[in-house]
Amino acid sequence: MSRKYRRNPDQYFDKRNDNQMNNDDGHNRYANKNQYNPRSNVMNRLGKKPMPRNQRNNFRSTNRNESNNRHQNRTQDEFFKIIIPHGQNYEESYVKSLLHTYLDDMDDPCTFYNYHKSQGSAAFFVLGHQRADALRNLSRRVPTQTGQRLIIVTQRSAPPTIQMNDQFKTMIKEAMIAKYDQQSQILDLSRFRDFELFRNNGVYVVLNRMNILSYVIDLIVMHMPNIIAINLSHNQITLLEPMKAFANLSQFKALDLSHNNIYKEEELNHLIKCNLMELVLEGNPFANAFPTPEDYVSAVRKIFSNLKTLDKEDLPDKIGFDLGVTNNLPETKDSFIPDDSLKNFISGFLQEYYRMYDSESRQKLMVAYHESAMFTLSLSQNNAMYKPNELVLQESHNLIRMRDETNWVKSVKTSNIDIVSFLNKLPVTKHLLETFKVDIPFFSKNFVNVVVNGLFRESMKPQNPLRTFCRTFLLISHNDGFVIVNESFIISSPSMRQVNMLRNITSNSSDETMKQSTSSQSLSSSIGTSISNSDPRESIIQQFKEATKMNRHFSIQCLEENGFNPTVAFEVFTKLKQANALPMEAFVE
Repeated sequence: MSRKYRRNPDQYFDKRNDNQMNNDDGHNRYANKNQYNPRSNVMNRLGKKPMPRNQRNNFRSTNRNESNNRHQNRTQDEFFKIIIPHGQNYEESYVKSLLHTYLDDMDDPCTFYNYHKSQGSAAFFVLGHQRADALRNLSRRVPTQTGQRLIIVTQRSAPPTIQMNDQFKTMIKEAMIAKYDQQSQILDLSRFRDFELFRNNGVYVVLNRMNILSYVIDLIVMHMPNIIAINLSHNQITLLEPMKAFANLSQFKALDLSHNNIYKEEELNHLIKCNLMELVLEGNPFANAFPTPEDYVSAVRKIFSNLKTLDKEDLPDKIGFDLGVTNNLPETKDSFIPDDSLKNFISGFLQEYYRMYDSESRQKLMVAYHESAMFTLSLSQNNAMYKPNELVLQESHNLIRMRDETNWVKSVKTSNIDIVSFLNKLPVTKHLLETFKVDIPFFSKNFVNVVVNGLFRESMKPQNPLRTFCRTFLLISHNDGFVIVNESFIISSPSMRQVNMLRNITSNSSDETMKQSTSSQSLSSSIGTSISNSDPRESIIQQFKEATKMNRHFSIQCLEENGFNPTVAFEVFTKLKQANALPMEAFVE
């Protein structure tokens, strides 16, 4: 179905060719294949004329073609790591030149990304299974200057890691200068990774990584303030959040985002403050999900009211009514706790819980959960950020990603022992209390629903990756206290807004001592309560000390071993006292 738009000859991006549009018609392209041949079908012997194949099962064939195209694109964009045992004995330039000599007959040039030496071997990355197969076929067939033949090992791999050092940033700047037309004020960054400078240096620069995209956009805003049009097509871009900065470009009118990996139309909201006149979105998954072209145009124009051209086609004039009515949205709040009586309780609970969670052993959390508690962990993976822990991937209770329904139940932990055992397997963390946002949607005398959002770092990894989380606790009264009876734990990668917020917070701290003080105070302020500079556990220690008549050292030890739950600790104390298992020094000040 072709779109009925008016054409405008004055456009920033070239319009599609009319002949190409006609050739895109699937029925014209395959017309000869679908013509009826009386000799070619068994149905002719029965006196029945068969239906042409594309009419007989058009929906299925279309889906099959789309699936094949996706598979082909996936294999072309798949990385392979090439390992040459004993490759450290040869210079990098010699190995590259030697291999290229045997790969000259390939249709596409083979780029060796991130060449390095490790543990006696040389290693690099190539893009696409065809290049990897060609290199694997050269194993033990390429003689070297020493008389030995190269052994070549290939294996599938994640994309090579990118070090944002000064040399890397300089190459990006040089590439952007070469791609920028100062006369027309147009920047063409389409297929940015294929730029000759990057290929010659074996550097993989892909704009679907948030840190690289953010750096490129910062350079545009800082050094190209009068830019009019930007072409970012064919870059595998998924998230558009860094493009909020385009709102600072006063002359910015046209943007090409075609043939990327934008799956949600909500991503366009990050560009809502840009006064775009021309936008190209074709080739993105979300653009093909609308029932009709009219629905697609309507959805885009709701975000960009001044848009004149979409996908290189003129749009009809928009008909509407300017009522001139403005409504102010309610002011957002960091946290919501409806009752002041809950503030001290929730503050103490969260600080104590995460103190034990961030410790070397999480075994003390056993007393925080009910014996029949239920727990699920879900991962909202963002491939543009750090690779998640393998255990998290395996145990993720994301029903959309789970193909085997038997895992729906297996991934649910159903006792405090199973829950704490699983938590002990997760990476060691350091939660950033100053980023916590706490909400209590519902509470009663015997029940409290607590939702906590914030950031934490996985402290055992070299790069200390930053994660964002959302934990929903359901607390019920138990033995004069509260325990967790149900928990939902969601882990994801942080947004750029969260990263910038954390950067602003940490920049105001001068040393580690002030950071620790700020962490405690910020959590208290975020949930609307004030906690004194003294340890909030002090009152619990004093009350427990008076009830048991033990000295301070043994009182603290008993409380810590029981998760600072005074009820449980007193029960343990009573049993030990009845069994005469308490030492005399426990009652000596």
